[in-house]
Amino acid sequence: MTATTVPTAGRLSLPMKALIVVVAAINFVLLAVVMVAFVAAPVAFDWDLFVEAGRRYFAGDLYAWEGIAAYRYSPLFALGFAAITPIGYLGWSLLHFVALTLLPTRMALVALVSAPFWYDVQNGNTATFVVVAGYHALRGNRWGILAFLALTLLIPRPLMLPITVWILWRHREWILPFAVLFVVHAGLVWMTGWGPEWVDNLLSRGTDDLANRGDFGPSQLLGLWWWPIGLALAAWASVRGHLGLASLLASPYWLLHYFLMLLLELPFRERSPARALLDTIRPARATPA
Repeated sequence: MTATTVPTAGRLSLPMKALIVVVAAINFVLLAVVMVAFVAAPVAFDWDLFVEAGRRYFAGDLYAWEGIAAYRYSPLFALGFAAITPIGYLGWSLLHFVALTLLPTRMALVALVSAPFWYDVQNGNTATFVVVAGYHALRGNRWGILAFLALTLLIPRPLMLPITVWILWRHREWILPFAVLFVVHAGLVWMTGWGPEWVDNLLSRGTDDLANRGDFGPSQLLGLWWWPIGLALAAWASVRGHLGLASLLASPYWLLHYFLMLLLELPFRERSPARALLDTIRPARATPA
């Protein structure tokens, strides 16, 4: 398989430079807020939710949630989280930093100074892993594609739709494997007995985050009417090769960590720190005389 080249931006115009300055200033303010939240507010909201989902998987009430907390992902994700719960919130947070080593160095550095990344860590969510898988999927890496498609099934969110569609359109050899993966996942979900309740939960609570206080998107003004508009704009952005932007536009609500998808718009293509380390320690191949 040949690597796929995603269109990148050329020289920045003056308005774009001004926009970057504004975005950087907003990021600085939000980053300060997130850092304060580490010490002044409860951390690991999503981590605790995932851990509780793992417990409820065996307790028999996986999707019986009340209040603002609701588990909407695959029962297989809850089962998997029950297995990794012993690593604790600290171990889960460290995995976010390990994941960044799989991105180009400059992209990882941008992530490290971004409020969305630290918000993802502070809450114990999964956006960092989605972005890393998405980056490698857009490069045509088969493991990145497999990881992203698997995450699409395990933690389905509208913002994953543009890259999933792009993968299946540009790499049509993955249509059959994805169909098999879909059927296997559906079969395993059916075997858990949680399938109908999961579907009902997705339909009844899938828009809980719409226009709430954590939503930074246009739905604050337009409500659910934003979604068809956003999907149309996401289709336009996808055709233009801006899959990171398309991912954000496709979501009916914009939680802070969702903005990590915009990392995919950065034109950085150098080796990742992990790849550089492997190249350093790998024995040099003997060259014929």
